[in-house]
Amino acid sequence: RASAGTGNSSPKERRAQKPDHLIPFVSLSMEIHPFRLKPGQDVRKELEAYCQLKDIQAGCIVTAVGSVQKARIRLASSVQTNANEIAELTEERFEIVSMTGTISAKNGMHIHIAVADANGEVCGGHLLEGCEVFTTCEIVLGECKRFAFERHEDVNTGHKELVVVKNTARELESEYYLDGDEDSAGTPTGKKARRIRQMRMMEMERERLQQSGERRGLFSRIAAVIVPPPTPMRTVNEVANEV
Repeated sequence: RASAGTGNSSPKERRAQKPDHLIPFVSLSMEIHPFRLKPGQDVRKELEAYCQLKDIQAGCIVTAVGSVQKARIRLASSVQTNANEIAELTEERFEIVSMTGTISAKNGMHIHIAVADANGEVCGGHLLEGCEVFTTCEIVLGECKRFAFERHEDVNTGHKELVVVKNTARELESEYYLDGDEDSAGTPTGKKARRIRQMRMMEMERERLQQSGERRGLFSRIAAVIVPPPTPMRTVNEVANEV
């Protein structure tokens, strides 16, 4: 819902009103890392090792499910001056019902976990070393490749808190980052590069159908009516030059 006083403002004026501390997440590129931990492995240690191996600088837990036979969880303190209490669960098996947080190979992690016992009672807090896998732990990790997670001292909380910065090394590698027509080396970037990839995919699919003699299904026929293919088929460069 638009706030008062902004109803008649132009898009350019509304963009200018964004808070300075926000980083515009334009065309965010994310890579997905699915993997499984086996019985006896430590959840936190394995997460750290995986991020080190893949050099993940801005990771997040997309989803996680599994079970543990031991758990060490740091609970939230009710008073800021109190030390956090640590729950050590070792008497039975526990199902992982939730795990979420952020992680960086260089700047550590901030991950919460919740586990349930045989009666459905749940204990949750900060993931510590000592959470040992029972049967399995299936994790899907997301990597925000254009950003890096840092931890800086926050005067308001007294703790090191998350600071999001641009990952300049990854920006230079990303073919989607520039929005111009061509870079200094003459390689298409931005809209032109995306259009070239789309056209190549269309041409490859067209050739595959012609070679296999495959009949198009209902949804393909509907899509062809809604978005008819160019006739006659033009070359990649002809279409890209129009962008």
